[in-house]
Amino acid sequence: MVASDYRHAPACATTLIVSLGLLTTPREAAVVMLAVGALLATEVGLRRGARR
Repeated sequence: MVASDYRHAPACATTLIVSLGLLTTPREAAVVMLAVGALLATEVGLRRGARR
């Protein structure tokens, strides 16, 4: 999202959740990491599709 200069409010919210220490278990952190990975994979896929 930084490379595309796109503002993404949920990403900012996730940053706040992590920085404020609201994730209290490793499972919660894993869920957030999986979600971020899914977003990244989607962005990469969309960029590759747009190049064709």
